[in-house]
Amino acid sequence: MILYYTSTGNSLYIAKQLGGELISIPQALKEDNLIFEDDVIGIVCPDYSAELPRTVRKFLEKATLKADYVYVIITYGKLDSIVAYWTKEFAQKHGIHLDYVNTVLMVDNWLPSFDMFEEMAIDKEIPKQLENIKKDIKIRKKFVKGYTIEDKTAWESVSKRNRESPEWTDGTALHCDIDKCNGCGICTKVCPVGRNIIKDGKRFEVTNKCDFCLGCIHACPRNAFYLTINDKNPNARYRNPNINIKEIMDANNQR
Repeated sequence: MILYYTSTGNSLYIAKQLGGELISIPQALKEDNLIFEDDVIGIVCPDYSAELPRTVRKFLEKATLKADYVYVIITYGKLDSIVAYWTKEFAQKHGIHLDYVNTVLMVDNWLPSFDMFEEMAIDKEIPKQLENIKKDIKIRKKFVKGYTIEDKTAWESVSKRNRESPEWTDGTALHCDIDKCNGCGICTKVCPVGRNIIKDGKRFEVTNKCDFCLGCIHACPRNAFYLTINDKNPNARYRNPNINIKEIMDANNQR
């Protein structure tokens, strides 16, 4: 059993490669019963500033995982910093013991810092990384990826920025050009928290707390979304080439 959270398909792709029953975390949170039981339970999700997405944290706070072996694989794009250690500590605080926490380097879809065309041109040797992780899980290796002093310093710096400038994490920097919107509703369906809704044929924002996953801005076929913070290349957007848009919509749709 693998529980996953995805916005542009990277984490879903990894979850599918690892194999087993796949359960979307945003969909699971709709249910009252959050008890999951299997011999091995995996969680696959992205790294958000060396922490976990808000929705994944909410899930771990509520869920009960019953398994002989529990692992977490975290996708990231440039620096995974202390995310493995942070995740183990967070889970433990909420009564979940993690046996294995590792990361996979993939395309970084964080638009304020990365040009998607440049990122997609880099060979990040994902099959090789996956092969090693699969071997570890098969033998039920006990492992939590470590970090350096520099990694911790980087996390502290980004955390300070996020606290002092919440627009970097709360979604207030994400907007839609209504003149470009054609009311297709894709932004609604890819949103893991149900933040985007369509009214009178146009998109408008509701008050649900945003994960700032950027799923809507990457998925919009009209490129109607934009950021009021830096966007490295407003013409470059990304979805994992092995995952179709319907899979992301099915994973996240809250309507």
